[in-house]
Amino acid sequence: MLFFFILGKNVRLSRAELKAYFERKQIESTLVGETLEALIFDITGLDPLHAYFLDELGGAIKVGIILGQGRFPLISREVGALLLQRAVSFHTIEKGKGKFTFGFSAYGLEERKALHSLGISIKKSISAEGVKCRFVSSREQTLSSVVVAKNRLVEKSGMEAVFLKAPSSEIIYFGRTIAVQDFESYSLRDFGKPARNPRSGMLPPKCAQMMINLAQVQRSGSILDPFCGTGTILAEAYLMGYTNLWGSDISDQAVSATRKNLEWLVSNKRIKKVNLKQVFVYDAAGISAKIKPQSISAIVTEPFLGPPLKGNESREKIQAIIHDISDLYLSALREFKKILAKNGRLVMVWPVFHCNGERLFLPLSAQMSELGFRRISFLASASERTEFVYAREGQRLEREIWVFERI
Repeated sequence: MLFFFILGKNVRLSRAELKAYFERKQIESTLVGETLEALIFDITGLDPLHAYFLDELGGAIKVGIILGQGRFPLISREVGALLLQRAVSFHTIEKGKGKFTFGFSAYGLEERKALHSLGISIKKSISAEGVKCRFVSSREQTLSSVVVAKNRLVEKSGMEAVFLKAPSSEIIYFGRTIAVQDFESYSLRDFGKPARNPRSGMLPPKCAQMMINLAQVQRSGSILDPFCGTGTILAEAYLMGYTNLWGSDISDQAVSATRKNLEWLVSNKRIKKVNLKQVFVYDAAGISAKIKPQSISAIVTEPFLGPPLKGNESREKIQAIIHDISDLYLSALREFKKILAKNGRLVMVWPVFHCNGERLFLPLSAQMSELGFRRISFLASASERTEFVYAREGQRLEREIWVFERI
């Protein structure tokens, strides 16, 4: 069966996460098409009636099934017939109660006016059959996941028809969305948790999920976050079904915040239980004295990213911060080598600073092999420096995500 995945803002990171996820789950998939924002896979053994797997993918905002393909506007007839059939079926099952709602999203297809006209035409056809109907339109080419969810377009009373076209092809795939990211849950976990600390950095839950997926740890494996902060990585790992989790931080306040946030997840019945004994105060630069050698399957962490920035720091000031952070990371990396199992994964954020329009990176990549780590790349077109940079709008630094394997 053909599935499409609409990717998040960081397309490269989202692609890598999907690849890592399929490999870990041993899902047989073949890439058959793509646009700038979407991937189409032929997937074996993935049940379209249970799209719960989307809750485990931080970088995929929609998932759906492909229903056909062709050239525009010829495929409009198929789409119209499909929507009419679905609307009449809904009307029959619900015995004339309720309203059928539909909308369009086009990826790689600049036909907004034509699609709007098509939507109006289909709405008239559905209404002519005696079915109450509403067409959700937008000034944009696509409907956001928020619009899709709030208009119930993935339920039996609605449908989002999606058109996907590759830049180098005239063939258009069309399908329907079966699930969208639970934006309300992400927002609650991001902004509604009881303990937050904006000054020490706020790793988004979506980014934490992507990092965990890149680690490719089986559910029985152990994950450590030695810079746990407010516990975002641990929280997302628990929500994804991991139970053997460890967290530490040099800050008493951070460990207290992590425990409070994990207990909040339990109290909200999002997870059943947590092991707070494995969340403790400890310096990452000496963590091997606390954790057994080669006992950790993966380390997934966002360490201290440097002091809060005002945006007017000089190049010399930024370079001094980079020097101090590099020393901190080197001390921690030597310890990570000791506690990671052979072939264990290290997924780690390094900060990227900006100064006068220039990106300034940490100079650690050349030393990783000497420290006992081999870089893992999920994309054939990965650049020499890095393949993933994650950023939130308005932030003064970016997150560079690295994936390594212990040699």
